[in-house]
Amino acid sequence: MSNIKVNLSVASGGGGYAVEFHSGANTLSCTVSAAGLTTCGAGTLSVTAGDLFYVKESNGSPAPTTSATLTWSATFN
Repeated sequence: MSNIKVNLSVASGGGGYAVEFHSGANTLSCTVSAAGLTTCGAGTLSVTAGDLFYVKESNGSPAPTTSATLTWSATFN
């Protein structure tokens, strides 16, 4: 996977949101707090056929002060 990006509808305030992308033993993490697109780390995650893939979102520290819609996108290569 490449071009991994997270989009927040509004600035979250506080510590923002922590987003983790998992594939097998590989993890890519990023923290987002500004409105708009944020590229996560290097923006790439190694994915192998048969691996479990999932996305985990949690509040940053301190907790966000504004609710926001969080979406993500990626290119599967």
